[in-house]
Amino acid sequence: MSIALFITAPVNIYISLNTFVRYLDQNNVENVGQIVDMHESRHTVSLRQFLTMAQIIEQFNQDMPNIGFWPRGQANHPPYLCAIDRCITIATSSITGLAFVLYYNDPLVRQVIGLANTFIVSSAFSTESNIIFHARTFLSFPSLYAESQLLSCFPSMIFMQLLRVKETVQLLLHSRSKNKKCMQSCTIHNINPLTWNYMTSVLQLQYQEKNVVIKKNYIISDEFHMEKYRALQISTFLCLPDHLAMAQQLFGNAVGLGSRKIIKCSLKRRAVTARQIARQQINYTDSLNVIPFQVEVQHNEEYQRRGILIKYIPSESELSITAKYRKLSGRMQLEPHLLMRKIARRNEPEMGDDSYPLFADTDVFGSTIAEINLGMEMVTLQNNNQKSIQEVMDELDRLI
Repeated sequence: MSIALFITAPVNIYISLNTFVRYLDQNNVENVGQIVDMHESRHTVSLRQFLTMAQIIEQFNQDMPNIGFWPRGQANHPPYLCAIDRCITIATSSITGLAFVLYYNDPLVRQVIGLANTFIVSSAFSTESNIIFHARTFLSFPSLYAESQLLSCFPSMIFMQLLRVKETVQLLLHSRSKNKKCMQSCTIHNINPLTWNYMTSVLQLQYQEKNVVIKKNYIISDEFHMEKYRALQISTFLCLPDHLAMAQQLFGNAVGLGSRKIIKCSLKRRAVTARQIARQQINYTDSLNVIPFQVEVQHNEEYQRRGILIKYIPSESELSITAKYRKLSGRMQLEPHLLMRKIARRNEPEMGDDSYPLFADTDVFGSTIAEINLGMEMVTLQNNNQKSIQEVMDELDRLI
């Protein structure tokens, strides 16, 4: 059996045991699964399913009370899924791409808000016992079960390079530069062509191609050498309102926003594993760097369109990014850009899920929830106490 299989264009990914993928079911609906077996000769794979709550209710005919297994207000998080102890077999032609699945308390979750094809899992559903377990039953990126035989884990490589690109764009916008051009550029090396293929699958844009001159300098023996040659460069420019949604799927919900303040964050503890987060509220009195994503440029404001210019040289695995922004301040200037990114909230009641959140971190009766028996309608807490679902719902009503 092969360690990994390559699925050709337009998917362009390697798959192996434990890889998370997106696939189309019989109803042409995209789902998420984890590969547990591969059958190269039959061009099929066996998947462990990861389903939404609606899919669990539909597929297993669950008559559930008014409860949910994830926290309320999921607008600021990737979609939640539940691991299922059931496997299915699909054709490799049904696979549409990679999925990046994280456990809910993984530190990386804070960095992937808005990114395409990212999902969070906090629970597992046993179809035999009808019990929801709040526990980790998978690893996020163990895609290659024999890593010593291959250079890298393919999904992990793609994901980490995407995060590096996202963080670089954010750092470009966190600039206190007084340059009147309001432009920052950088080059990221060793970006795999398959990562670029993934980026172009998210950014459904027109791309320009041209040959550029590459210059290399090195020393051989006692001589300085300069080498020049031409290579293909592919580029695109994100600047229009229609580009914002695509840019958010690649760079996060806050794409095009940067702070001009210094945010201090010091590790007070000396422990090697210490982790500290510093927060600073965005105020309308702040001066921000903003990429406007507008239809047209106002001539009294500037003569150069603002946006994100992306250039890639496949032969060099070299990605160049240029961020062209404006310096804005005040409610009238900032609020439209915050609203279009769904960062600023109007004073309106939030229309969300009204179910009771029996989430892993839900604090009730002095403990948190470990598992939920849907058949017996009982809840087991982390301290091994058991309560009925109705008792938990009544307690949550009392705590509100």
